[in-house]
Amino acid sequence: MYSGHSLSPKSGLIVSAILIFLFLSGCSAEQPAAETPPTPSAKETTITSFAQVTFDVTVPSKTAGEAVSIDILDEVTGLALNPSRYKMDSKGNDHYSIKIPLPIGSLVKYRYGRNTNPPMIEYTPTGKQVHYRLVQVNAPMLVNDLISAWMDQPYTGKFGRITGQVLDAQTHTPLPNLLVVAGGVQALTSADGKYLIEGIPPGVHNIVVSSLDGSYEPFQQGAQVTADLNTPAPIQMVPAQLVNVTFIASIPAGSMKGIPVRIVGNILSLGNTFSELWGGISTLAARAPLMLLLPDGRYSLNLSLPVGLDLRYKYTVGDGFWNAEHTKDGSFRVRQLIVPGSNVTIDDSIDTWQTKGVEPVTFTVTVPSNTPSSDTISIQFNPFGWTEPIPMWPLGDRQWMYLLYSPLQLANNLGYRYCRNDQCDLADDAETSGPISHGRIITPNPVAQNIKDEVKQWVWLQSASAPTTVVAANIPVRQAGFFAGVELLPKYRPSWQPYVVQGFNRIQQIGANWVVLDPTWTATRSNPPVIEPVTGKDAYWQDLIQMVVWAQDKGLNIA
Repeated sequence: MYSGHSLSPKSGLIVSAILIFLFLSGCSAEQPAAETPPTPSAKETTITSFAQVTFDVTVPSKTAGEAVSIDILDEVTGLALNPSRYKMDSKGNDHYSIKIPLPIGSLVKYRYGRNTNPPMIEYTPTGKQVHYRLVQVNAPMLVNDLISAWMDQPYTGKFGRITGQVLDAQTHTPLPNLLVVAGGVQALTSADGKYLIEGIPPGVHNIVVSSLDGSYEPFQQGAQVTADLNTPAPIQMVPAQLVNVTFIASIPAGSMKGIPVRIVGNILSLGNTFSELWGGISTLAARAPLMLLLPDGRYSLNLSLPVGLDLRYKYTVGDGFWNAEHTKDGSFRVRQLIVPGSNVTIDDSIDTWQTKGVEPVTFTVTVPSNTPSSDTISIQFNPFGWTEPIPMWPLGDRQWMYLLYSPLQLANNLGYRYCRNDQCDLADDAETSGPISHGRIITPNPVAQNIKDEVKQWVWLQSASAPTTVVAANIPVRQAGFFAGVELLPKYRPSWQPYVVQGFNRIQQIGANWVVLDPTWTATRSNPPVIEPVTGKDAYWQDLIQMVVWAQDKGLNIA
């Protein structure tokens, strides 16, 4: 009967550092314990219909008597960066409960924690930190969960698994790259639509399947798991209809004229990578669309979105964390829209890019003369560890600029560095290169700052040397059909995708006629052995398809 991606040890340390950092800076969003927590602010949602959701959770026996919370997560800002934390009520017998009103139609991402210092996040039975759980809210409901372990309380019992294949309900074709979540464990469906949720404790678990782009309606049902056994759960997904949604945004008074504004959100097309990247961030600026500047100074973007999609989004001149919009009181702002059944225009007004008490910093950098004209220069910030790079704004004559508004109040000393095409740690400024570099340092303060830098040399990009004459043997002209190809490295980062076209242009220019792609899978367990696609480590199915289309547009063959 059937009614994640996990963090590496290094990622777990980064998240711990973030939690300590946010705790010390007073940015925890903990709510007071209450039978009925307050309804989310109308500033953050266009939704008026709410359902009472009761979360009941059983914890490991050693946890009894401790304070336990539930975190409603914000994936657009970053899972560890802006949670809404609610203290749960102890009901005795290793049991905790809370009722939270949530918007109807929401696909809620959440996880449990202990109110230690810093807060401790729940773990799976196999010893990996829970990325998040999922629940689809369509009516008042009861959610029963089981916390398997904590970092200091490993799981010692038996566990089972859930397997199945996900098909299109209309065409019965397999659906790849769908996200399947149960018991705090995540998996992506493979090319044949199959999935494996391995290593979850016995009991009934809520299984939720959703698409990274929202193109299919979410599926939700309970799954009974038995120790040492497999629970089969074949699933059929209903494709969602599409409507046109036009976003109109008015930017804050005093914003720099013509400033590039993006929308970042919780779907693949709005920059979400569905993984925790550097610094706990999930969204990438370069993967999010730029809005069109209108003659009246407002910004516009037209999107084709699935009906019923729970869209979480915000406006930004960076990513979901850096330079994103804030409310007037300085809080991170995340908007929510349940996409209606007909075309609609959303008219939003951005309160501010800034937080109170700290003025913006303007970065201007001059890059070496050998910097390729096709390159984008990026800036990367280090408040508690390196976060994801952000594209800078070209000024011409080898100069690039970035105006950093927020959240500058979070760091007494802020490290930063420059790199090419978002590939920091690979294509850095030679003076600040490498994973252990702290970069250049500034101190945010109440007075605006103007920083001017120069990159003298890029790593892996040497200055041109004097030409050398090479005497080579005669190379016969190859006949038609001769294979001249370039194989791409199997290593993958989500930040590479926006720059793939540049690579294909170069491959075409050198006379190649083939491109060999090397998609990868990740070995996530040794006993039993599990090999599967993992978000952030293996190329998404949608990205591979897009790469094939781009290559073919250049006249290149694909292998």
